[in-house]
Amino acid sequence: MGHIGRFNAQKNHGFLIDIFMEVLKEKPNSVLLLIGTGPLEDDIKKKIEIKNIKEKVFILGQRDDVNDLLQVMDIFVLPSLFEGLGIVLIEAQATGLYCVTSDVVPIEAKVTTNIKFLSLNSSAKDWAKFIIEGHVKPIRNNLAMLTKKSGFDINEEAIRLENVYLDLDI
Repeated sequence: MGHIGRFNAQKNHGFLIDIFMEVLKEKPNSVLLLIGTGPLEDDIKKKIEIKNIKEKVFILGQRDDVNDLLQVMDIFVLPSLFEGLGIVLIEAQATGLYCVTSDVVPIEAKVTTNIKFLSLNSSAKDWAKFIIEGHVKPIRNNLAMLTKKSGFDINEEAIRLENVYLDLDI
């Protein structure tokens, strides 16, 4: 399992650890990659220590090789309490990675069929059950073209923005 996000309340790392604990009950060889830094990082480290899963959770800090890290994940989990868009989900989907996210994430973050929205009212056990059993592991294909067609291409959007500025009557 993997997660990329700042260690703050919004990203809901505490619930993510609860989900992972439930996954471990069924899949004891599982590991969790946490990529990011932030003010709640020490709190999450304490929870990991209390739960006695330090050897199963890898906090990798802020990284510049996120694309490579997405490639080693089997599933991406984002149980955010709120999101503006969830760009990290779009990036994860572009790599062909299956994503499970909270239903408070805007539907615009869905650019492939490799994503499932779950309620934050569901228990950690329910999330874990879906993660373990509820999805068919897709064949990992590069879905960058599909992502581009959904309007998430930096080059095309830069041209669109440039045209907006050029059309201004200043």
